[in-house]
Amino acid sequence: MIHRFATSRDEVAFAELVRRHGGLVRGVARRVLADPHAADDVLQATFLLLATKAGTQTWGHTVGPWLYQSAYRLARKARARQGRRSERPAPIADTPARAADPGAPLAWADVRIVLDEELGRLPAAQRDPLVLCYLEGLTRDEAAAALGCSPGELKGRLERGRKTLRGRLERRGLTLAAGLTAVLAADPRLPTAAAAEVARLAAGGATGGAVPAAVAGLLRTRAGLAVQSAALAAVLVAAALGAAEMTADGPTPPKADNPPLAAPPVAAPRPGTDAHGDPLPAGAIARLGSVRFRPGASVAALAFSPDGKQLASWGEAVYRHGQLSLWDTASGREVRSVRTSWNRFVALAWTPGGRGFVVMKSPRFVNGQPPPVPDLRVWEFTADGPAPPAPDHLFDRTILTGPVTFDAAAASPDGKRLAVAVTSDGSPGKVRVYALGPTESVAGLKPAAEFDAPPVGCKALAFTPDGKLLVGVGPAAPDNKAKDAGTMIVWDAKTGTIARTIAAPAGAAQWKEFNFATTTDRVAVGLGTGDTFVADLRTGTGRTVATGHKAPEASADLGVLALDFAPDGRTLVTAGMGGMVRLWDRAGTKVREFGPHRSWTQAVAFAAGGTRLASGGSDGVIRTWDTTTGKEVGPSGGLPGSVRVLSVSADGATALTESRDEILRVWDARTGVLRRQIPTGGAVAACQLTPDGTRAVALVSGAPDQKLKVWDAATGADVTPVGFPKTIAAGGFQFTPDGAGVLTHVGDQLAAWAWPGGKSSAGPSGTKLWAAEIPKPVKGIYAIDGVTISPDGRHFVTAAVRSWENNSAEGMVDLWDLKTGKRIRRVAEGPSRPAVYARDGGLIVTGATGAVIPSAAGRSATVSADVVVVDPPTGVILREFAPSGRPDGLPSSGYSVVLSADGKVLFRSTAVGEVQAFEVATGQFRAAWPGHRDILFLLAAPAADVRRLVSGSADTTGLVWDVGFAVATPVPLAPERRAALWEDLAAGDAGKGYAAMRALAADPVGFVALAGEKVTPTPPGPSAAEMAAILRDLNSETFATREAASAKLDRCGESAVPLIRVELGKEESAEGRARLLRFLARHTGPPTSGDQLRRLRVVEVLEHLGTVDARRVLTALARGGPSRQTADAAAALERLRGRP
Repeated sequence: MIHRFATSRDEVAFAELVRRHGGLVRGVARRVLADPHAADDVLQATFLLLATKAGTQTWGHTVGPWLYQSAYRLARKARARQGRRSERPAPIADTPARAADPGAPLAWADVRIVLDEELGRLPAAQRDPLVLCYLEGLTRDEAAAALGCSPGELKGRLERGRKTLRGRLERRGLTLAAGLTAVLAADPRLPTAAAAEVARLAAGGATGGAVPAAVAGLLRTRAGLAVQSAALAAVLVAAALGAAEMTADGPTPPKADNPPLAAPPVAAPRPGTDAHGDPLPAGAIARLGSVRFRPGASVAALAFSPDGKQLASWGEAVYRHGQLSLWDTASGREVRSVRTSWNRFVALAWTPGGRGFVVMKSPRFVNGQPPPVPDLRVWEFTADGPAPPAPDHLFDRTILTGPVTFDAAAASPDGKRLAVAVTSDGSPGKVRVYALGPTESVAGLKPAAEFDAPPVGCKALAFTPDGKLLVGVGPAAPDNKAKDAGTMIVWDAKTGTIARTIAAPAGAAQWKEFNFATTTDRVAVGLGTGDTFVADLRTGTGRTVATGHKAPEASADLGVLALDFAPDGRTLVTAGMGGMVRLWDRAGTKVREFGPHRSWTQAVAFAAGGTRLASGGSDGVIRTWDTTTGKEVGPSGGLPGSVRVLSVSADGATALTESRDEILRVWDARTGVLRRQIPTGGAVAACQLTPDGTRAVALVSGAPDQKLKVWDAATGADVTPVGFPKTIAAGGFQFTPDGAGVLTHVGDQLAAWAWPGGKSSAGPSGTKLWAAEIPKPVKGIYAIDGVTISPDGRHFVTAAVRSWENNSAEGMVDLWDLKTGKRIRRVAEGPSRPAVYARDGGLIVTGATGAVIPSAAGRSATVSADVVVVDPPTGVILREFAPSGRPDGLPSSGYSVVLSADGKVLFRSTAVGEVQAFEVATGQFRAAWPGHRDILFLLAAPAADVRRLVSGSADTTGLVWDVGFAVATPVPLAPERRAALWEDLAAGDAGKGYAAMRALAADPVGFVALAGEKVTPTPPGPSAAEMAAILRDLNSETFATREAASAKLDRCGESAVPLIRVELGKEESAEGRARLLRFLARHTGPPTSGDQLRRLRVVEVLEHLGTVDARRVLTALARGGPSRQTADAAAALERLRGRP
């Protein structure tokens, strides 16, 4: 609990601390002090001290003993401040004296003081078990778990403690009898409501309220600690109030009209911060998960600072950039973050004085030109100097070659030397030793020595902790038949001569890389088999330890990927495939096991002293462990891996995620507070929230069949419908718009089911309605990647991608009949990413550059844009979206696309962690929201709230975005400025139009009034008689009459569209049909005029504002004649019904 409070100011954790230990603190204060008010001061001061020190020291599993000692010291200090008094301490209510003995209370008070004095003088090993068992009332098993020892060990410590205490009391004339120990019974725990209030104030950082002088005086210690936080003062004042509610018999019963809360409330985050107190990116209102110890990249190297207070990590977002992060060890907060070019890391090291260095290979370009030869840069990341240059190009994977290449580097333990292994003219060169210091080029390093050239090229280097040896690892000698074996070279670091070479067994070379660690007398090399080879540096003899880092599905070439020795050299830590981290003694016996990480572990590091260990890997999560207890000691609240499953309720209030750990997490999407975790009992292939947010539906393995399971999102109870098949072949699913059915898909197979509780005429609930298979026009295997259903519920589209075994076309999009499961036609073939239906029935296909769109007329077109809108029945390309002009990270990087609730905005994910928004009407880029640190995998938009968007990323977090127009503080506009912006609303440039929308929305009163004045409802459509006359004239033999009829029809505008669609089927004249088709093309396609765009944007802003006046204008517009504006206004009002 203390770790949670220290890292995130978690009020629930602090409430539990107060509830558990408040009685202990109050009890010792009351025993030492005669004045109950002074005891309250000690209570306040003790918890204030705990809150102040929460993040500044290492805690065990319980703070009870620490609180006892602190409270006792503060109580004695308070007693000394009272000065000498002539009267004896006042009687204490729970004194076990008889009423007939008036002097007994005073005698018992003295006894209690003596007991606390002698208990406080015991060594911690004896005192702490007595405190937990007698003052806190824990059982022996509970106390043993709290102290991190076995029940047997605890029993011995208790017996020794009692024996010592008995002897000391006897010397003072007291006997430790059973009745005497009863006086040490803990006071009742603080009431739940009081503890919750204390936690709320502590975690939320309340303002106001002064620290009482008595409390401040108690905390002015020799070390100079002074109370500086009024917020924490308010916390402790609340604690005193909570204590005042208590009596000697226990908590005061709650009043009937004020029942206790079922659970402590969770404070909402402060504006601009997440639930853990960390800042949010611009535009985000909540974070799902935490950024603590999460660099947004894989973790390839770790190193603690000499004092253990900071942890440096290096990692890579593959194909994009390198990432150096510096962390505060206690809290997991990132102190510094720097991106560099990808594939440039060589070494990471700290000097004894606390300077941190990274050695990197040269970038691909220097001042826009390739460097003539490879180079090295040594960057001191703890200094204020300039950081390395950012990535020159997102695809920069070039490894420079030349007469000399730099293969490996290592800093000496004293921080004075840097050894560099080189290849010269294709052969191993002498190891160069330089004076270590920051430099932008190897030319800036001062040469210190040269060591003998190794027999093979060194791919990794390390000094032994005493600095006497330098050890390198490289490929096997030419005569070694095991090509994946290795060679270890040991140099005398004083003379530079090779002392010996040691052959490493097969598997030492893992994808041509070597993972090893060294201590003063041993070296350990990870093997691709999952085992570890450990050799004696003095004799060269070695043996293989079965370390077991081989996941069943792992590559045959990979096993142990990370190793380190504890500072004392006796313990080895190994990690790798499978995600587990294991400790081994010198005999090769496993001591402890930590984890798992959700993917392979690539880095481990001990802190000084060896009691703390850090691990990290491709899951992008750094975890810290206590090696003596085996417990994780890092910050809590983060997700264990990438957000790979994401859903949001229709109102945007609830989000659902899964991170490949078989746990569904239900979040309050407004605050980022985790509401509930639901174990699924298997891997989750897909999940969704029902539109009302009350149910979580998921496909749970095992393969090849899955279980479709349903849980109550509020309680976590399994509410899977009875009657639905227990197992189905499916890898994904999609509900139909009416909720009557569900489409499932796996591989190239499709099926439709009647959903329990839905209305379906095709069969009873749980019945398979139809099954289908996507066609295979070319050799290879295709798998359905996604399904999207048309707005009218009549059709659906599948987007399929090829498997890795197939080398032909990359994907295909097909149109299907939803009722029968019959395939209608191929919509697109070739490169493509997700597809989504637009509100007008057009299909938006992303990642489509180079895709072929076959038309119903037999002709095909090749797409040149990344995003294209296609008419599915005909194959006609309706429009192409313009590129965003921003870096996307990878070609066709839209891993996910989703439409806003009103269908007017297309949101697209990118490989650089940015959300991009496009205006559907114009196909132009509108805005972007950067903020994630890695690939954006998923997007979800609430079906009834246009203002919100949720994203899920490989950086292990989700973000809830405010994509709306409303502002916290209105900015009234001058009439002239408002008029100019009104004109900009008609701009064909989406960026200009978007800027006008935002500026006008910032003056909501003025904008709504102007919209009500300028935008009028659509006039009623033509009557039947008027339409009959127009149609008659369209078939006139006179050209002028036909032209006049067309013009009259155009003046009717969109209001005539419904009637024209009906008449089109009746029209027999070829020219009449042509004129009607041209009319429909002009009035049903994308807006082409400025006035149409302005009307579209006005309705969009009115819905975003959602004020009473805005709804009044929408109501008027919704009463107009048939038109897009009328339909948009009516739909906006329907969505607004559910908004407060």
